[in-house]
Amino acid sequence: MIQSKDDYITKNNKNKNSKNKNVDKMKITLKSRDIYKAAAIVVIILLSTVGIAAAAKLSIGDLFKGYFREPAKQEINDLGNPKNSQGSGKLTTVPMKEDNKFIEEASAIVSSSVTANGLKLTARGVVGDRHTIYIAVDVESIDGSAFNKNQQNDVKDLSFSKVWLKTNDNALGQYCYVSRVDDGSKAGKATFVLHNSLAMKERINHVSLTFTNLTDKNTDNLVDIGSWKSLFDIMNEIGGASRDDFNYMGARYSSEEDRLWYHKTEDKFLKDLNKKGIKNVIDYDSYWGKRDAYMEEAIIGRSGITPKYCIRRTENQTTFSTKYPKLAVSNIGIRNNQLCVRFELNKSMNFDSFNDMGIIIVNKRDGRIIPGMVDASQPVNGNDNSQADMVDGKIISCGAQFSGISDKDMLKDYYFAFGAYGENTLYEGDWKLDFNLDYSDTTREYTVSHNVNINGENRKLKRIAISPISLQLQFKTVTDSGSTDAGKESLFQIDNSAAAPNMIKIIMKNNTEVILENLSFDKDTLNSVLPAVIDLNQISTIEIDKTKIKLSD
Repeated sequence: MIQSKDDYITKNNKNKNSKNKNVDKMKITLKSRDIYKAAAIVVIILLSTVGIAAAAKLSIGDLFKGYFREPAKQEINDLGNPKNSQGSGKLTTVPMKEDNKFIEEASAIVSSSVTANGLKLTARGVVGDRHTIYIAVDVESIDGSAFNKNQQNDVKDLSFSKVWLKTNDNALGQYCYVSRVDDGSKAGKATFVLHNSLAMKERINHVSLTFTNLTDKNTDNLVDIGSWKSLFDIMNEIGGASRDDFNYMGARYSSEEDRLWYHKTEDKFLKDLNKKGIKNVIDYDSYWGKRDAYMEEAIIGRSGITPKYCIRRTENQTTFSTKYPKLAVSNIGIRNNQLCVRFELNKSMNFDSFNDMGIIIVNKRDGRIIPGMVDASQPVNGNDNSQADMVDGKIISCGAQFSGISDKDMLKDYYFAFGAYGENTLYEGDWKLDFNLDYSDTTREYTVSHNVNINGENRKLKRIAISPISLQLQFKTVTDSGSTDAGKESLFQIDNSAAAPNMIKIIMKNNTEVILENLSFDKDTLNSVLPAVIDLNQISTIEIDKTKIKLSD
């Protein structure tokens, strides 16, 4: 991903045939620091044969469609402030030039393709450091047809249901942000940029990406699925859920104030249980069961907080849609003004398609629409796999919850539909890309010792890791500081929109302020993706809640 400062040796490796007929044969060109390494790395991947091609001049700007930006050069006035922002230090950016030094060091042209389910996906270019990665991926329809009728009009509506990123040999992965960056002028072709912060302490040498379902936003509001049974009829056919069929799974909140109230109330109840000698090491019903029963009762009638339930699957199933004849309901019931439904997908579609399209119920008499909150977290009781939502890695069943339904008679005019708030699945399936990386890390690390205020807490900053595209701050943990309050161990449970603005800034030598708003947190570590590619040699200080820290050269 990041070019080495050493001279590179390239070696063309013979193509290897894939057993998957849909996968293109690719030529591998690897860059490395010595002949042995170049000759030894031969990657055979199930879906594609891939590699990294060294180039005299990388056309990263073309591959990323102008995605990256850099600070505009500014003239300084007599007061030492930028002239074009009247001394405010406001950051202005321009499209990044091809000769940007960082991009020359921290980028690579990649060649990794997979063809399946009507689409061909190709990873073209990578830019990154130890903590952040950007990947440009081209998507094209196999037959050359437009993805949808709105190809040119609503290019930003086209996206993937989810993108899963794994690095190196890590068993776990993470969801990745993705955005479309082309102008939509070419039918059946699009370019997406994936970008994500990574909790890595080592350089990235391998990337695995899994894309699921190409979708676009629903612009036609309702999608008729041929629902020929009312919800009243469905409940009569399979019988209403019993009280024991409901599992209380917590709550949904409409505001931060509601969330804080819920957790404070819950904490107080658990402390009272502990005072009575009831600990969480004993059976579920005596501890967590008591908590669930108490909290379910506590939120009844409180506006802004909605109880969340899972409803058990039953052996009875009834179908209801002519468009999706295998889609079925196995349980339905009402509890505390919440209609809960258990859906069985029965291979009618994958779970991501069901979730993206947005299940709703529509009153055919007055047009009222109630959106459903979909959840696939049905617990497994002991060895009883009959209630599991996931079997062999596939989600086969899920629940949906609709608010504002208090009794069965209200369901006589309601029918299931999709749309209104959902997305249409254009191409269903998974596409996997794998490729190796070879790079030099441009991250600079500084060991520091500064007391700073974060989210109302005084914490000691002990490490700064910064590159031209990302910043990572590591703080001393609460327990390391001698505190026994484990509840504060994960410091950064904050609302970005409220706390992020102006909390952290990078002050450049020309007084330009690079304000960091794209923050993510992992216990004692803060990660941020910078809004522009900056020159590390031009940094004056890093400011954290008005505490200025000067980086040593």
